[in-house]
Amino acid sequence: MIAVPVGLGIGVAGAAILAVGVVNSPRIIAEQAGTYWDYSQPLARAFARDRSDAEIGLAALALGFITQLIGVAWGTGDPSPGLALIAAAIPAGLIAAAWLVIRPRRVERLLARIENERSQIEAEDARMKARVKAERAARNLISKGS
Repeated sequence: MIAVPVGLGIGVAGAAILAVGVVNSPRIIAEQAGTYWDYSQPLARAFARDRSDAEIGLAALALGFITQLIGVAWGTGDPSPGLALIAAAIPAGLIAAAWLVIRPRRVERLLARIENERSQIEAEDARMKARVKAERAARNLISKGS
């Protein structure tokens, strides 16, 4: 059944995409290892890339396994080796091409969400600091009045 090599091709593409998130270039590692005042944009970008790669890679792996299961369940015969190779290569290439197109947009969307979360955290932190400052001022007034 042709579904088994198709599923294998999709699974291999998914595994390769997952590996990209783990195997970084020396340049990216150097950027991540650097120290930055208050916020590390290179580290946030790396986390966004890793998450994007994981989302796409895991989806491809799941699709590959499901396709293989369908092929095994229907199992009506083995394709020729050449046909099996082509059947595996085409979806793998399509998944890789889709990843190349989707990844940059997904990373930018994730970075925007990270910035939004960061702003909310900073606002919460500022409110907490203001509350602590007000409580200290109130305690000082009470202790001075005693």
